[in-house]
Amino acid sequence: MKKDRNRSTCRMPGIQSLKSLTAFALLLALLFSATPTPAGWFWQNPKPQGYPPQSLYFVDDITGYAVGDYGTIMKTTNGGIAWSNLSSGSTSYFYSVHFPLDASTGYVVGRGTSGYAIVMKTTNGGANWRSMPLGGNYSLNDIFFPLDADTGYTVGYRSTILKTTDGGNTWVNQSLGLSRGLRGVHFPVDAQTGYAVGDSGLIAKTADGGTSWTTQVSGTYYLTSVQFPVDTQTGYITGTGGTILKTTNGGTVWTRQTSGTTVYLIDVYFPTNDQTGYVAGSGGTVLKTTDGGTSWTTLASGTTNYLTTIHFPINEQTGFTAGGAYGNYSLLKTTNGGITWSDQFTTATTEWLEAIQFPQGDGTGFIAGWNGTILKTTDSGGTWLKKTSGVHAILFSANFPVDVITGYAVGDSGRIVKTTDGGESWVIQPSGTSYRLETVHFPVNVQTGYVAGGYWSPQQSVILKTTDGGAQWTRLNTGSTDWLLGIQFPLDADTGYAVGTNGTILKTTDAGSTWTRQTSGVTTWLYVVQFPRNSQTGYIAGQTGGNVLKTTNGGMTWTSIPTGANSYFPWLHFPDNANTGYVVGGQGTIIKTTDGGITWSQQTSGTSYNLFCDYFVNAQTGYAAGHNATILKTTDGGASFVESEISQKPSIKGQKIEVRPNPFTNITTIRYQLATSGPAKLTVYNIAGQAVRLLVHERRPAGNNEVIWNGRGESMLPLPPGVYFIRLETPEFRKVGRVVLMR
Repeated sequence: MKKDRNRSTCRMPGIQSLKSLTAFALLLALLFSATPTPAGWFWQNPKPQGYPPQSLYFVDDITGYAVGDYGTIMKTTNGGIAWSNLSSGSTSYFYSVHFPLDASTGYVVGRGTSGYAIVMKTTNGGANWRSMPLGGNYSLNDIFFPLDADTGYTVGYRSTILKTTDGGNTWVNQSLGLSRGLRGVHFPVDAQTGYAVGDSGLIAKTADGGTSWTTQVSGTYYLTSVQFPVDTQTGYITGTGGTILKTTNGGTVWTRQTSGTTVYLIDVYFPTNDQTGYVAGSGGTVLKTTDGGTSWTTLASGTTNYLTTIHFPINEQTGFTAGGAYGNYSLLKTTNGGITWSDQFTTATTEWLEAIQFPQGDGTGFIAGWNGTILKTTDSGGTWLKKTSGVHAILFSANFPVDVITGYAVGDSGRIVKTTDGGESWVIQPSGTSYRLETVHFPVNVQTGYVAGGYWSPQQSVILKTTDGGAQWTRLNTGSTDWLLGIQFPLDADTGYAVGTNGTILKTTDAGSTWTRQTSGVTTWLYVVQFPRNSQTGYIAGQTGGNVLKTTNGGMTWTSIPTGANSYFPWLHFPDNANTGYVVGGQGTIIKTTDGGITWSQQTSGTSYNLFCDYFVNAQTGYAAGHNATILKTTDGGASFVESEISQKPSIKGQKIEVRPNPFTNITTIRYQLATSGPAKLTVYNIAGQAVRLLVHERRPAGNNEVIWNGRGESMLPLPPGVYFIRLETPEFRKVGRVVLMR
């Protein structure tokens, strides 16, 4: 959670398939630029993205980095005015970032998805990140390189201390052998004398580059950060209960200072000397001293968020602090020594978002969500403005039938609201029910529409119909007691479908007067139904074990199609025809088909938040929204890993790749054939397009070749079960094979 705390005079201080690795690097470069439209999926809300920074590091007052959960790495090159989201190629939790000398070479540390430690390194300013080998070490909390980019230390769980002298290529374990975690590390002037602090008040010191460490206990439960601003004698430590400790004799004696607070103090930073310093902590706390900690003043940060990091890169005037909750954090900057702070984080709302629509396929769109939330954009999502719906219920669905003027939204407790002025104002309509209304659809005009919903205990279903624009709603007889979650009338107001709990599929051909139950073949919850262009070919998504249901005969039969994604699916959308469609789901899942659901490719959404809805104005430009006020956008169809690879030039005759057994549990053999001898590279990618193992990178003979893969990544830890891609690359061609790993 920390950043550079070195004030020595030795240096300036600071803080899913790929087309080819070259093309991938170019793609990342585009992502980092503030001007071009990012490739793939990018954040529209919150901005700059949805994960709170755990650590900040600025090499100067212009260029800085921030890291956080789900592989988040951000960069600014204009003093925080704008932040670009860098691709780390990881979904790890990052807790600390450090660039020892300049903006080019830097490190981040944290906890990988397997629970073990991770260190990543860049040598080109964040354009590419490489995972460094660590083995099975525990989660890491802080990293520090005292003098250069070669010799550094990182600390973490179970008193882990690792040291490198070759830029992270190898690490030596200097663990204290204790069960206590270490949370901060600092070497003030060189790589010999350093300090580490952590749980149960643990303070550790080395004077020989970590060969030996002496420990002492401070009496504070958690110690979170440590800094010696100018030498090895005077230093500061922060911790729980408003703890600030100071030493003036190299850590022999630590004296508790009066902080004036009892909150959790998480980070300390003295920019240029040992007199003027800052501390950040919970509840938006920012403290400042100008007399070496004799007195501390509480600054008005303007937030109550949990601030985990603070950094003043070049002087006592310009500084940054950040932290908070998912989807609602602070990214603060001051240019006057903390007197005032401006927040560089923006969000239109903090509510969960349930439904999205761009009625006319242009720049005007609407989103509905929890607590009566209605958002509107008129610039293709560049800005979202919150509108007053007049209700506080969860709004699960919204529908603008013919234009951007007249629309409806429905939700909890039988709520139906209507707008006739483009969402600027909303009027509550009497529904005649208190049931939860899940979905609304007006097939052809603003007069005739349907609403579906129900209740769970006792289970009830409800379908309401209006023919006068919602002035009156009539309850229809469905012949079912199953809770209904989705409804659609594909072409007119006569033929429609409704889906719900217990695998329920209902169909009407007489405008809702009668409903016939269809056989879905499942007994789980079905959330959404869509017939893209006619009443014959349709799709259903829900809690179907990662499968999508499809019919080509108006629902007489439904086929369950596996997608390869392990998620539930709240929503699907086929924008132009029955072939190209998108499904969203839990843990940031986005999958795409271009062949009518026969095959699906998983896309990299950039979030682990649950996505509840998506809408595409065409096959390329679309939006997704969900948990923690998340709004994502793509303008290139999501840039699927599989799509981009398959779209490449076909393989040359005599060059092929096969994987057997497939699926496999422990070991599989990858056989590949080369037409000519020469350099060959064989890489394993996960379904998100992240390289997880390099199997071959050498000159290979023409003809048959093979290599065995044991289902492990570069760290030699077992990879999770799922779909993986084996990419064979030579100077003349590229080819991809698919393999399923089972555990």
